[in-house]
Formats: sequence, C-alpha cells, structure tokens
Amino acid sequence: MKRAILCFVALFWLSALSQAQQQTQTISGRVIDAETKEGLPGAVVSIPALRIGSSTNANGEYSFKAPVGKHTVEVKLIGYESKSQTITLTADEPVRLDFALRVKASQAEEVVVLGLSGEIERNKLGAAVGTVSGERINNIASPAAIDGLSGQVTGIQVTRGSGVPGGSTFITVRGPKSIRGSSEPVYIVDGVIIDNSQTSPNQAAVDAGARAIDINPQDIESIEVLKGPAAAAIYGAVAGNGVIIINTKKGKYNSNERPTKINVAGFYETSSPLGSIDLQKEYGQGVNGIAGPNAYREPGPGETRGTPGVALSWGPRIQPGQPVYDQLNGIFRTPNSFQQTISVSGAASYFDYYVGGTFDQNQGVFRNSDLNRSNFRANVGFTLLPGVRYTTTNNYIISQTLIPTVGNSISGIYLSALRTPPTFDNTRAYEPDGSQRRYGPYDNPIWTQENNSYTSRLSRFIHNSALNWDIYQEPTSGLFLGARAQLGLDRYDQTNVYILARGARDANFGPGGAGAIVTDPRFDNQLNLEFSATAKYNFTKDIRATLIAGGQYISLRRDAINAQTNDISPFFSQLNSGATQVASSSRVESVLIGQFGQLTVDVFDRIALTASLRRDGSSAFGTSQPFSFFPKAGLSYNLGQESFMEGLKGIVDNVVIRAAYGESGSPTQPDPYATNFLYTSGGITGSFARGTWSNRLGFAGINASTVGGATQDVRPERLVEREIGLNLGFWNNRINVEANYYVQTIFDMIVSFPVPISTGYNSVLRNAVSMTNQGFELAIQGTILNTPELTWNATINYTRFNNVVNSLSGAAPISLGGFTGIAEPYVNAGQPYGALLVPGWLRDQNGNIVRSGRTWVQVDANGNMVRDANNRVISVAPNSPNSRLVVSGAFSTRDVANNGAIAGLIGAPVQDAQPIFGAANPYPAYTLAVRNDFRILKNLSISILFDGVFGNQIFNGTQGGLINFGTWGPTRDREEPAFFEGEPIIVDPARTTPLTLFGVTYQPGQQVQRTVLYRGFLSGFIIAEPHIQDGSFLRLRDVTIQYNWDILKDFGISQVTFIFSGRNLATFFKSYTGYDPEVNTFGNSNARGIDWFQFAQIRSLRFGVQLTY
Repeated sequence: MKRAILCFVALFWLSALSQAQQQTQTISGRVIDAETKEGLPGAVVSIPALRIGSSTNANGEYSFKAPVGKHTVEVKLIGYESKSQTITLTADEPVRLDFALRVKASQAEEVVVLGLSGEIERNKLGAAVGTVSGERINNIASPAAIDGLSGQVTGIQVTRGSGVPGGSTFITVRGPKSIRGSSEPVYIVDGVIIDNSQTSPNQAAVDAGARAIDINPQDIESIEVLKGPAAAAIYGAVAGNGVIIINTKKGKYNSNERPTKINVAGFYETSSPLGSIDLQKEYGQGVNGIAGPNAYREPGPGETRGTPGVALSWGPRIQPGQPVYDQLNGIFRTPNSFQQTISVSGAASYFDYYVGGTFDQNQGVFRNSDLNRSNFRANVGFTLLPGVRYTTTNNYIISQTLIPTVGNSISGIYLSALRTPPTFDNTRAYEPDGSQRRYGPYDNPIWTQENNSYTSRLSRFIHNSALNWDIYQEPTSGLFLGARAQLGLDRYDQTNVYILARGARDANFGPGGAGAIVTDPRFDNQLNLEFSATAKYNFTKDIRATLIAGGQYISLRRDAINAQTNDISPFFSQLNSGATQVASSSRVESVLIGQFGQLTVDVFDRIALTASLRRDGSSAFGTSQPFSFFPKAGLSYNLGQESFMEGLKGIVDNVVIRAAYGESGSPTQPDPYATNFLYTSGGITGSFARGTWSNRLGFAGINASTVGGATQDVRPERLVEREIGLNLGFWNNRINVEANYYVQTIFDMIVSFPVPISTGYNSVLRNAVSMTNQGFELAIQGTILNTPELTWNATINYTRFNNVVNSLSGAAPISLGGFTGIAEPYVNAGQPYGALLVPGWLRDQNGNIVRSGRTWVQVDANGNMVRDANNRVISVAPNSPNSRLVVSGAFSTRDVANNGAIAGLIGAPVQDAQPIFGAANPYPAYTLAVRNDFRILKNLSISILFDGVFGNQIFNGTQGGLINFGTWGPTRDREEPAFFEGEPIIVDPARTTPLTLFGVTYQPGQQVQRTVLYRGFLSGFIIAEPHIQDGSFLRLRDVTIQYNWDILKDFGISQVTFIFSGRNLATFFKSYTGYDPEVNTFGNSNARGIDWFQFAQIRSLRFGVQLTY
C-alpha cells in the first residue's frame, strides 16, 4: 500500500515538473464592451484545457503565461456573451489577444450545470430552468440566502413566516404538492442533498426556521431552480417539489502578478417593523362600559401585587388627562447587527481554492431576539493526474439563535401587546414583590422578553468530495469517456430549549404560572453517494450524442430526544428543577437507492432531444411495489438557426420552441415507516384496549400502534408534468422573452383512512387524492440603454397559477392544521388546495346575507332550511308556502349558529351553523416582479427589485381577535348607531319590553350601538368570514447601491467597494388591515393563509465596505 501511494505521489510531481519545464510565453490583451468600448473588469480569460488564465483589472487588461503550442483561449464574464479564439504561441514573441464582448440580455446561450444531468446549454433544454447569479444574493439584507430568491425566478413563491432572525422561510415551486409531506423543494448544495426539516418544541408560539436558512448568502456563486419533473426527473423520487441547486464560490484565475485575491468586508445593519396596526385609545379596560373590578387595580396598603382585571377593553371612555400608552413602541428596540467576512481565493494550473469565513451578529427588533452565526468554508480543487481532478467543498456552521415568543400563545409578545388595554402600562413589568405585572390572563410582553426564552444551538458540517476522470478523448470523432464519483455528507446537531419562566401564564406544558422547560436535542446524518459515467460521440459533424448513466445512494439517520419538565424552580432553569419530568427518544432511518440514465442528442445544432429514466427503491416503499420508475423527455428546436431566419437577424435573433414531460415523486412521502407494522411504548394497556400489547411482569411494555398498520400496498406519490415553452430574442438579443405553460397532475397522494374496529386499527394509509397545478410563466429581460455613461437592464417576471383538487377517492375532506372551528386549511374535491374552512354568514341562493326579521326562507317538512347545490338557503317572498321568517328560535342549531345574538333584533346578520368550505384561497392568482439594474459612470451600480403577489386571501385573525378584545382601532366608533352593509340593526318593534345588550338598554324599535355589532357578530372568536381579506401587495423588496473605488490601488488595495442594501422598504397596493399580509402563523407547514397575531416582516437597512487585495 505504501509503495502504491509513493508511486502515485511521484507520478503527480513528475507531471507537475514536466509542465514547469516547458517553455512559456505571455498572452496579454484587453477585454472591452463591444458597444461602449469601455474596459470590462473581472472577465476571466483562460485556456480551459490547461486550467491557466487570468482575470482582467479595472481597465479590462489581463496577462498570463502559457506553454508554447496551439491553444484555445476563452473569455467569460457574467452578463456578456462568451468568446473563444485559437492561437499558436511560440517562444519567440508574446501574443496580444483582445476581445470585444456583447451584452447578453438573453441567458439562452449560457451553459447551466444541472446536477446529475451535467452541463447543458440553456437553449437545448426542453424544460425551463431558473438561474440566479450570486450577485443577486450576496448582498441582501438577510442572513438567509434563500430569502434572496424572492422575485428572481418565475414560478417560485417565497414567504417569510415572520420578521424574526432565524424565522421560517417557506418556498414553493409551481404550487403545493403533498398533504402529509412537505411541499418545499429539495436543496442541493455543491452536489450534497441537504436536510431542510423544521423542528421546534413549541412551533405555534415560536417561528423557528427550517435548516436551509443556514446557507450563507456571501458564499453563493449561483442558484439553479429546476421547477418540476420535466427538468428534475433524473432525481426521481425526491424531485416532485422541484430542486434548488446551490453552487458556492470556487477559486478563480487572477493576474500573474497577484495570483491570490483577498476580500475583507464589514457590514452594519439596522431594522424596524414593517407596517402598523391601528389601535384605539379612547376606551379603557373593562366590560360593558364599566371599569371598577374589571380593570387593573394597583396594590393597596399592605399588598405586594395588584389585581389584573379582565382582558377586555370594552370599559368606559377614557377621560381627558388620563394616561394612555402606545403598546407597540414599548416592545420594540432599535437593533444593531454586524457582519464581518473574509475570503482568500485563487487558481493555478493544478490547484484552485476558496477559503472564507463569515461572522454574523444579527439582532431582531425584540429583546432576546438574536442570530449569532459563524460560517466557515473551504472549497478546493486539485488536478491529481492529467484528466483526473479531485474537488472538495466543506462548510462548517455554528449558530445560536434566540427566537422570541411572538406567535399564538398566552405568553406571546406580539399577541399580548396588541390586546393590552390602552390604559395599562406594560413597561411597568414588575409588581412590588418582583412578580410580573399583567392585565387579565395574558403575560406582560416586556416581562416575557426578559424571562421566557427559546434558544436553538446548531453545529453543522456539509461536505462534498468529487473525483472526475476524463478517461479518453479523441478529437476527430469527438469521442469522450469520463467518470465521476461523489460523496456528500450533511451532519448536524441541534438543541432547542424553550423556557417558560415561573409565573408565565402559558399552560401548554403544565399548570399556568408553574413554568416549564422543554428541549428536543436532535442529531442528523444524511449521506449521499453518486457514481456516473459519461460518453460523448459525434456520429457526424451535425449529429452529436451524450449518454450519462449512474447510480445514487441516499441514507438518513435521525436521533431525537424530547424532554420536558414543569413546575420549575424560579432560580434554576434546568430539567431537574421541575416537579415532573417526562422524556422520550426516537430514531428514524431510511435508505433510497436509485439508478439513472440520460441520453441527449443534438441534431444540426438546431434540435436537441433528451430522454432519461430513473429507477428508485426505498425502505419507505411498500413491498407490493418496492421500486418505481420515473421517466423524462425533452425537445428543443432552435428555429433561429434555420436559413430562412437569416434575413431577420438583428430583429429576431433567437427562436427556440420547447416541450418536456417528466414524472417524479415526493421527497418526504411515504415517510420512513409508513409501510411498517409499528409498536409504541404506551405503557401498560388495559384489558379492553384496542390493539395488541406486550408487558413483562406487570411493567410497561410495547403496544401495537392503532395508526397505519402494515400498509404494504402504499405507493410513492407521483407527479406528472407536461410543459411547453418558447424563447425569443430580439434586436441582437437585447430583449429576450421566455414563456412557459405547464400542467402538473399529482396523484396517489397519501392520506389516512378510518377503518372498521374489526381490523384492529383506527386508520390506515392509502393512495387516494389527486390534484392539478397549472400555470403560465413569462420572463422578459432586456438591455434598454448601453452607453459609456449609463447601462440600464430590466427584467419582468410574471407567473399565473391555478390549482384544484380533483378527487379524494372516498376520503373525507382533509384538514392541514390551522385553528379548529375558526380557520382551517382543507383539501377538498373541487376546491383549491388549502382553501380555508371557516364559520361564516348564512347566505341565500343569490349570495345575500340572511338578516334576522327580514329574510324568509324555504323550509322542508321538518322545518329545516332547504339548501341548494352550493349549500345556500332559498330565500322567498314573505309568507310563501313552506317558508318561515328567520328569527331567533325559529330554526335549530343545524341551520343558525347565533340564535342568541340575533334574539330581539331586526336586520342583524345571521351566522350559518354549517361551516363554509373554500372560503379563501391562500395561494396567489399571479405573482409579479420587476427588476431594474443601472450602471452609471462605470463605478456606480444600482439595483431595484419590486416583488408582489396578487389574488390570494388571508384570514386576518389579528383583526378578528382585537375586535373581540376591544382594542381594534375602528371599534372607537362603538357608541355610534349600528349598520350592517348599509341597513340599520334595530330592536324588534314588536317587543313589549326593553332589550339590554352589553350594558346598554334599548327600547323597542331603537337602533343599537355598534358595540352590539362588534361583540355580538364580528368577533374573530366566533366568526371568520368577515375577516377574510385580500392579501395582495407589491413590495419594494430590494435596493442595492454599490460604488467601486480604486484610489487605493497604489497601497496594494485594488478596489474599495461601498455597499448599501435595503430590504422590504415600502409596500404598495395593500388593502390588508393587519400588520403584514406576507406572514403565516404556521411557519413552514402546509397550513397557509392564516395571520393570527403573527409578527410582520422587517424593514432592513445595510451599510458595508469591502476591500479587495
């Protein structure tokens, strides 16, 4: 073995010595813009076959040495067309080689790297692939790289769950895909399939992000988005949700004089909440206009704490001079965030390297809301022997995230602040005895920030090793044989600790006030091995083929512990400080093995045909179908290369027609043990309990699970995509248009079915649901101006999307979570995925809301309301046959939900006792992004991105909840006469006695106050439909201003760059009355479209200086 190693080393150094002893000569020149004639800095000029070259300086000049002989020199620069030229280099004299590059508004000629599919020209793709350059990501004012995808690619929607650092970012590509599993895409970083799961011991209260947020924006070189199976089917069972391929920075050629580039940068960032909430300051704490015992009472003589009073602000009018408080300003701080980054990179003939580190200290707008992260990266490539190259990428991440309790919890900072009566001062957070000073049952938001905590600590290592061997290459026939082997590892340890201090009112983990500690350490190991072989052959000069075949092995092992204690000590925050401790542990293991093959044929440089097939087997698949096949086919026809198009050159330069078909599966379904016979450690089972159990000597044993059963016939979920597209280039490719239309059919979606008791189970898993996503995508890119003084590039991305659930195959409508009885996203046949089920108004066949004492409806023989096919009642003329007037008590709770509220009232809205399916579609009808990039006087660049969603609907639970508590701003008119949709609400004139409602007595025929409408009919705790709102908005998403200054080049600093970045700077076209429509209470789950006191996005301003040596 030692001898073999010594021989290998000797061969390596002999090869290097041979190269070093060759005669060399200088190649130099200048790279300029073909139109402006200005020098282009940063262009890479190289001889790819020898892996030597240089990058241009600020004036576009370059110089490097190469061995004498015949070489092909290539120049590349992002945003410009690449060029190459063959030269013969002699020992006698140097060669000067200048290049003039044209701006490339179109990306059509770019070569994209699509993971297992290898490199391919974009024009030869049958399916659309989105590309985002690292420049778009590197300087965003966000610690999460994936946030930078907003508005950058058609067909993709990015939603932040909230504005806290380390919070969730939810991404869907061409819509939702699964019910039990995630709809998010698979992330591949430098060839490594990384884990993107989300974990939190209290997800409802804490918006903890999934693990894709660990990727550092500063490390990104480019991102490729494979939007569906038509592009990504080669990844088989894991590709149904789309694939996001992230390529990080590698070493690049620099000048011979300065082969190593060093970048050092520092940034400062501050932020503030985006949007506002209108809170009333006219009425104080109390009920029915009475404060007294209902309001907070200060401690009396001899008392050490006050009396909280009630949570409602339906008390008396606040008197002049009585203090009122701004409940929001008191909970926010002005954060100060810092980032330092350093990188060292370069390349030579046999070696390239990129080594760097980024250190983030990111503060949130709440106290104890911080993300501290250290991110280290080492990407290295070696040429071991001629044609044999080894590359490795390594990323080590250490982070500690403090996430505030801003979600749905009695201890929620945002929730309790918004519900606080205007007369209660939250900044006085402590009573004289040191306990928390609070109103009603809710924790004081200031006290919560200082005492409750959620801490997530992470240590993560992502590694990739790849060995590429160019086995054989014959120039005449173009025959090429190559092989590639790759090992990827994603390993991390994460520990989340949620501490509810003693005195906190949240009772989710034990008695309210007793405090609790919950932790869930987790240890993830994901390994993927790949091997592929590539063969290329030119059958003729016009017919070329490429064949790729290989295999992939993906394994996951996840160990998790959950420990909880309650009734804790007030001064010792450890698990053993509680009176009761409960712990559990689990292990998940899964393996997927796949084989794939792909053939690409290029005919006359016009027609490209691609066909691939993947066969996957997984430990999660049932034994009835242990393997599944996933095919893909694509066709592109470059009409612009035809001779009859020559006369249009300069006007119409590029016409490519595309079509593609692909099938793939879900990355998370079936889940690892969906097809197994399971047991649980449920303790000693009673003799009449269902299922099978095993105990030992009277001690707790294992019980057979009553969920799932051994459902060996469960198949992988399957997505079939059909796509057609068109690429057009106009006016020397200064304007490029890409249009795509796709139809995705998702079927065999796995759901849980109830089964008879006789089976021994409560439910089993079955393939049942099918649905369809379809959409149209349009991207327009163009160079509007290109002069020495000003360059202006513009991009418009437009996506229209539609989704419908086709069939449940006998399954009942399926809830995706949400709030039971208030707002639940459901999967129901004939409706959009995740459309909300809500309590709403009783409506007639014309859509009119039924009014008490006004509307007559048709009834059946039992006196129940007759309903049409849309579940609406039939309104009829007064006193019609088989009809009845809608008044309190005239109908049972089968039809009328608010009999008590409408009692004695005329004109009041009637609430339907049957919830409304499909009341709101949380997914937008279309998205729109507009980006403008300017370069002014060579050194100044400005980028502006507008990004918006339109046509989606959101349950504004914040509005509904605040109406209930009386702090919603519009409730300040509570003493005004009540109208509903223009019609007055009055006491029934036929009454013989007064009617008292919410502390006010009304005479027969008298119009009631709006308090009756708010408290009796519009509270978000009893009805949701009035709070369904349009979630459309257009946001000034990103602004980046960058100035490059070379005044210090005589001191060894080639460039000083000043950078300003702004994010979420302004919002337009928003009718939403909540804080922010771009939030989601349930984080990264499939339950979308619910805003229940969720904290808004933040407006960020970032300033930085970068030095390049």
